[in-house]
Amino acid sequence: MLHLVKESAKKIKEQIQSKTLQFPKNKKFLVNPLPVYKNQLADAKGNKIEKFYGKIDDKKAALKFGDKDIEEFSFWAWRSCGIACLQMILKNSKKTMELINEGFKQNGYIFKNDIGWKHQALVNILKRHNFRAKIARTITPFDIALNIQKNRYVILSIKSKTGGHMILVFWF
Repeated sequence: MLHLVKESAKKIKEQIQSKTLQFPKNKKFLVNPLPVYKNQLADAKGNKIEKFYGKIDDKKAALKFGDKDIEEFSFWAWRSCGIACLQMILKNSKKTMELINEGFKQNGYIFKNDIGWKHQALVNILKRHNFRAKIARTITPFDIALNIQKNRYVILSIKSKTGGHMILVFWF
């Protein structure tokens, strides 16, 4: 029995080693085209931000975001990290609020306990803009690297002390 366990462990080790050989050391892998960075707070000035998840009294940033109402901008800017990821991928001229409204049309935000964007809603927005997208419930660092090597963006949904956050991964 111990012989079978050792043999199985050896096979698993070989599989892992063969996977890591796919990525040459000291080489960068980048998704092409590179995304254009979009700040979910629309580059609001720090001195105009009351506090984390607080009011953002920056009219210029609100207009860049696509909203004239400071209260609405202040609410959604803190909750638009997933939408900002889509903007970076789409590289179009749509303002953040326009994409938020696209998500609303499909009941894409979970307001109860302020959970956030439904991942399927974000996938649907990408598909409407002619991108292929899918949800993976769990993903390993190897899977992330493999997707980038295959020229695919990866949006990670991460739990944090403040709830959650979404980030766009496009190089390693």
